[in-house]
Parts: sequence; C-alpha cells; structure tokens
Amino acid sequence: MGKPYATPLRIALIACLLLAACVAEVRRVPSADPVFSGNPRFIRIARDLSVELHTGYHRTLKQDSSWTYIGSIAQGEVFRSSGDALTVEGAHVHEAYLVVSGGRLVGFYLPVEKAFAPLATQPVLPTK
Repeated sequence: MGKPYATPLRIALIACLLLAACVAEVRRVPSADPVFSGNPRFIRIARDLSVELHTGYHRTLKQDSSWTYIGSIAQGEVFRSSGDALTVEGAHVHEAYLVVSGGRLVGFYLPVEKAFAPLATQPVLPTK
C-alpha cells in the first residue's frame, strides 16, 4: 500500500504556504527624496513606543534611541536612525525612517523604494 496523501506534515506545509501567501504588503505611495532644509538636528525617543502596522506586524521604537533629521517630504520630516537600522515588515522587509508631522509619527519613509508608508494610527512621538 502507498502512503496517504494527506499526512499531517503535508497538511502543515500546505497551511504554511497558504498563510505566507496571505501576508499583506506594506502600503506605500511614491515619494520624492527628502529635501534637507535648516540645520542638522536630532531627536531622542523618551520612552518605548510600540507601533502596529496595517500588516499586523509591530515595531518598537526604543527608549533613548537617537534619530537624525535628513530632510522633509510632503508628509513630514524624515529622521534616520543614528544606531540600529529600523525595518518594517509585510510580505517583504523594508528599511524605514521615521516621518514626523506635528509631533506625531505619521508613517515611514522607505529609502530603497522611495516611498511613504502611512500609519493608520498616528501616535504622539515621545521625544526629549
């Protein structure tokens, strides 16, 4: 007798493949490169801030992390991490910079894609 086609291992493998195919892509809109204006400046995160993307993935901006202003796009001011790289995740992983407007984190600038990824919930960015 041959082996059954629906073994638990095969079922688990098929389920994993189906779930991977359902992962949402990071929403993004094309953006120009940030335009630098003004003096160089830095912000430091005052306390951990957890951010949820529409993809269901979370990122935590760590307390005392330092961010350097690199310019502005239409949606706000763009800050690049002065330490560890920040990534956002959906179907793919993207390098990301903070986009801040009116003291709120409004989304992320994706430098490789030259795109802006908006946040549905725009939390106040706790800086010091």
